[in-house]
Amino acid sequence: MQLLNDLIGLIYPDLCPGCGRHLLKQENGICLHCRSQIKRINFNPASSNKIEMLMWGRFPIYRGTAFCVFKKDSIVQKILHDIKYHGNKKLAVECGRMMGNAIKDSELSNADYLVPVPLHKKKEKQRGYNQSLLIAQGVKEECNIAIADKILIRPHYNISQTKTHVGAYGRWVNSSGIFATDEKLADSLKGRHILLIDDVITSGSTIEACCRALQYIDGLKISFLCFAAASDKLEFD
Repeated sequence: MQLLNDLIGLIYPDLCPGCGRHLLKQENGICLHCRSQIKRINFNPASSNKIEMLMWGRFPIYRGTAFCVFKKDSIVQKILHDIKYHGNKKLAVECGRMMGNAIKDSELSNADYLVPVPLHKKKEKQRGYNQSLLIAQGVKEECNIAIADKILIRPHYNISQTKTHVGAYGRWVNSSGIFATDEKLADSLKGRHILLIDDVITSGSTIEACCRALQYIDGLKISFLCFAAASDKLEFD
């Protein structure tokens, strides 16, 4: 089996999405140099952060953060592009592992369930997978939190926010009302703490729409964790 994997590696070598060079055996998904260039966001369990503040006055989130900063033409943009449009599922899982490792010592790691933001069935069929679910699988490997990926559903198809030039209000209109819950499974979340998982947070409209769909579950505590944060309202040091 190892010989077969080595042969496959010679024919179809793993390339770093950041710089394009061949990955070494000890490098998973991203080369060590590009990994060191990712601008991390420090999560302080003792105080609120700028990403949490996106939700202030909109929905009572328990805690929330992102792993890194998204900027145009950055390594992070190349990583997300490789995941969403080049079918790099391994990279999505590795991003989740990085996220899980980052929150291990925080209260987010005490969540009862990981709930990935769902794709509409049409979009998931086109792409072949839901990148948020793959990211959640990586978080699970590091934090040993169960994944609940059937409770939150996306019955309505909406235009991708990444391919439209809309403002925060437009994103909210685009996302509001597009999620629902499976009522038969919702009882399992009563009194629980869930951690919503997504790839990118911009205006916070997608996270808010998920929360609105889940708000009728008694005693539910909602936090969120995204791989990257990109917003004109956020300025990172």
